Amino acid sequence: MFLCIDNKTYKPNSIIFSQKIKNNVLSNGYFYKMYYSDSYFTSNGFLFLFDLLDVSVENYFNRIKCTFCKNKNKEILYFIKKLEQKIISDFNFNYNLKPVFRIDDQLRNEYIKIFSDNKIQKGKLKKLNILLKISGIWTSDKECGLTFRFLVNNN
Repeated sequence: MFLCIDNKTYKPNSIIFSQKIKNNVLSNGYFYKMYYSDSYFTSNGFLFLFDLLDVSVENYFNRIKCTFCKNKNKEILYFIKKLEQKIISDFNFNYNLKPVFRIDDQLRNEYIKIFSDNKIQKGKLKKLNILLKISGIWTSDKECGLTFRFLVNNN
């Protein structure tokens, strides 16, 4: 079971970063685990739940590619873009690293890559319920960005 936040319940001041640890993926980099905490709970990472409308789902190498129409999803795409910018800017105020907006890159190109071990219905769908899981921030000598995954909410 996941405890999720949506665009109506999200509180920007509820995000907390851990101390840096050595990044196992990027050499000479660090990782900062992210927590979402309010007066009721603290979660390891941040899970954001949203719907994408008018999507097409297909296999894409070892992942699943979900393409969508920007116009039909304009409001939620704008929110996710601002969410990514806000988290990175809140983290980066002391570091002066160049932000890398990988979520926004996918959204601008009208697709997301979905990680899944489960069977997901392929083809054209009117609506797909998506979880955006943000685990933390990665840094290199010059850049920083979010560590994230898109998942399909099957419940």
